[in-house]
Amino acid sequence: MATQNLDIEISKETKAMLKEVAKFTGDLLRVSGVELDKVENFLELTKEDSSLWKVFKAYRELDLHLLHIPSDMGGVDGLEGVTPLLIKEQMGYADVGLAMSLLVSDIPFIYAAKALSPELQKLAGSYCEDRGAKMIGCLIMKDHPHAGSPLNAVKEKDSFLLNGIMERVANGNIATHALIHNEFSKNGEETGAAIAVIPLDLPGIKRGEPLNKMGQRSLNQGSITFKNVRISAAYLLTDDRVVANQMKKSIAVMSVLDTGILYSGLAMAALDEARKYAIDRIQGGVPIIEHKNIKLKLFKLFQMVESSRAYARRIANYQFYHPLPPQEVHAAALKCMATQTASEVSSEVIQIFGGNGLAKEYPVEKLFRDAQTGLVENGVNDWLAIRAADYL
Repeated sequence: MATQNLDIEISKETKAMLKEVAKFTGDLLRVSGVELDKVENFLELTKEDSSLWKVFKAYRELDLHLLHIPSDMGGVDGLEGVTPLLIKEQMGYADVGLAMSLLVSDIPFIYAAKALSPELQKLAGSYCEDRGAKMIGCLIMKDHPHAGSPLNAVKEKDSFLLNGIMERVANGNIATHALIHNEFSKNGEETGAAIAVIPLDLPGIKRGEPLNKMGQRSLNQGSITFKNVRISAAYLLTDDRVVANQMKKSIAVMSVLDTGILYSGLAMAALDEARKYAIDRIQGGVPIIEHKNIKLKLFKLFQMVESSRAYARRIANYQFYHPLPPQEVHAAALKCMATQTASEVSSEVIQIFGGNGLAKEYPVEKLFRDAQTGLVENGVNDWLAIRAADYL
């Protein structure tokens, strides 16, 4: 058993599944991530011949989009609790930007599968069968740190009108549907809340230009503007304020928790690159892994990576078996810990590479840029920490 998999006891079926996922992440996800990272015009990412769509199609051919959808809706049930975590960690190891795009895309349809509305159940069924990646999801939350002008919803009988701008939406330029949480207001006062899964071709919806970023360039992000967009009752998951806010909390925890898992994978990838380089790089007549300062540095990085992965396993496994209440404090702590670990590990790995660490021909340069993005993704770490500390 590999040193990095010391704590994993999984079935033969899960091992076989992970083997297939490893082929997908190693042969396609990482290669496509490197390719998309080099694209200068971000609109190129959304074109039909972009390798982005190869990734989405391969992901769905493996039925990975079904992991959180009940079997009676066409999804996959009965997996061991740690299995989704291991899959997501492998995805983050390969390319954290594409991994984020794929996971965010699933969210609206995961919740549509839980709806009582026949229209939303039908939508979830269509998503389960969509191997051609025609349906892409995104997530829009009223108090998300990426909100532009605050989203405002006004209730009108069995529908509501939505106005506002959400900036830096993951999959913002390619999404066909959105899961959206918003609070109703009247005369400036909040009167209720709702969660809906809506198509993004409704009148009044406009997309902005793709965001040009330093890191995580394989993740499409763009703004979405809502101007008097009417959301009908057919799209509602719930308009009960208490239920909507509880569901919003669960969605936020899922998103933050997934971010932590993905960046634990990135940190592991950076460490593995350092280890391989230290074995191959000759200095002073011996591989630099024989130098004591490099040995010490690698071991310290190993400790950091394994601590992050262990915490991810603890909270993700618990949340899998005990989804309610959502573990907000632990999810925020994991996200802060994992992204900080990825940032520090990738920075230290560049020191091991020396000047080569800044060259684009080595993977660590991209890993370093991607890692910095995690510090502000799904909430700046300090912002998340301050909010989570209120619960303590």
